[in-house]
Amino acid sequence: MEKKDNESGMIVFVVLGRLGKSLSRYKIDPIINSEKVQKVFAFREDEGFPIKGVSYVTLPDRLRNAHGLHKLSRVGYELRQLYRYAKKYRPALINGVFTMPKGLYSVIVGRLLHIRTMVSVIGGEVEITNTDTRHPALMERLVLWILKKADIVTTKGTKVSRCIIERGIDPAKVHVFNGSIDTLTYKPDENIPRDIDVLFVGRFSTLKGPDRVLEMVRRLKERGIVSVKAVFLGDGEMYDEIGAKISEYGMESNVTLEGYREDTAGFFQRARILMMPSRSEGLASAMLEAMSCGCVPVVSDVGNMTDAAKHDFNAYVVSDHMDVEGFTNHIEKLLRNEELRLEIAKNGSEFVRKHYSLQVQTEIFEGMIS
Repeated sequence: MEKKDNESGMIVFVVLGRLGKSLSRYKIDPIINSEKVQKVFAFREDEGFPIKGVSYVTLPDRLRNAHGLHKLSRVGYELRQLYRYAKKYRPALINGVFTMPKGLYSVIVGRLLHIRTMVSVIGGEVEITNTDTRHPALMERLVLWILKKADIVTTKGTKVSRCIIERGIDPAKVHVFNGSIDTLTYKPDENIPRDIDVLFVGRFSTLKGPDRVLEMVRRLKERGIVSVKAVFLGDGEMYDEIGAKISEYGMESNVTLEGYREDTAGFFQRARILMMPSRSEGLASAMLEAMSCGCVPVVSDVGNMTDAAKHDFNAYVVSDHMDVEGFTNHIEKLLRNEELRLEIAKNGSEFVRKHYSLQVQTEIFEGMIS
């Protein structure tokens, strides 16, 4: 992406913290691509991908993996750092990505210096309800206070927008703004063979369900698709457990664990089907990247996934994330009907370009700040 010179445009701060490099870029790109923006300061734990017009503001090494009392030092440092830069550069907008703590930092600094703020809710409803925390009611009140004080609130889809509006957030300031997908990198490549039948991309945790995906592959073998090939990308607390189960099931020739990988485009271009039986999601960028590459997603109906995953059109959606049999049926149907898979894959690739390309998301950003 080439940034056009614009000396009269505004300065925007984007507060990202530990957000991954690719996800950070998807949030930054539509902003810096806008004709109304001259410069973006991106506050991250460390440097992200180089982007013309973007300067990264990072943390000292000693604070990057802080624990205990040092974690409090990190919080204080991040707040002071944001305040100092905001006082010096007077941005037109501070965008805190994720409500806690980056949205909180943004709102505090914005109110102290009379700068407009935008808070981006990037998870599912759990980011609002905080059911996974020790004090969910207290955390929900704090999150809603942050959203009420922000000038603009963005979500990744309609379900979460509805969730926060029902809890008293002014609908006039709530917008669906996912961020762009790099459709120049994530695109179908006819020169790459589709030699992966089933692909899993995500953290090895009960939340994401790699164990359920492995069980699906095992059932496919039992149904006669003995040469099924599956690849798992990611790491996490279940990694060794999944490796042990692969050996226990005698599926070493069927399943490959690749570990954490940043170069996912090539895997999406090789894969026929992406499996995401997650218990919680916002609108997964991995799913949109896969769709853009012509890989068909089979996903659970959680978060905002169905804003993009349209059942039996560009994806298959399963209502219960624990319904292993339902997921397996959809995989088998796609693997046994290549004509159907190609049609759904084509629909998915076109859908992402129509709704999540850089230019489309830039227009959404400009509409919000107008």
